[in-house]
Amino acid sequence: MTTNLVIAAVGASILLLVAVVYFTRAAYRRVLGAAVGGLVMVAFGIGIDGLGDAMGWWHYTMGTPAHAPALLYLAIWFWYGVGVQLIGWRVSRRFGWRGLAGFIGFMAIYGPARDYIGIALTQGTVQVISSGLRPLVADVLLWGTMNAVGQGVMWLVAGSPDSDQLVCRATARS
Repeated sequence: MTTNLVIAAVGASILLLVAVVYFTRAAYRRVLGAAVGGLVMVAFGIGIDGLGDAMGWWHYTMGTPAHAPALLYLAIWFWYGVGVQLIGWRVSRRFGWRGLAGFIGFMAIYGPARDYIGIALTQGTVQVISSGLRPLVADVLLWGTMNAVGQGVMWLVAGSPDSDQLVCRATARS
């Protein structure tokens, strides 16, 4: 993956984030909570990436072996850290604790699937995951825990999922 592709990933993440903020109708406080939660989530993920490299579970082929390039973490923060956490907020707002548990469970399955499919499609030009059950379990736990941390910090910063009003969007009238 070249620097240009990483920059394109950051741009795409920003566009997706803008769409999610609009369609979730999140208020400023909720977006701020998602941004802070996402920042903590990504910092946790960076630490676990280092652990994964030290344990021989996975490593990166660009950046340093223990970590992806910094710009890639920025893209991860915009999309998974803020955008996806806002989607999780709306799911938990609508379905309560069952929605939150379902969201975290979904992300614990989706994340490793995305990682393994991405590695297959890029032929390991970004990341390599070792074979075996331990790297898979570590990846499942990483994604589940990262999203639980992101939701928890967002809750601490912005309040419970149903504590704020949705932003009303102006509608055009003829």
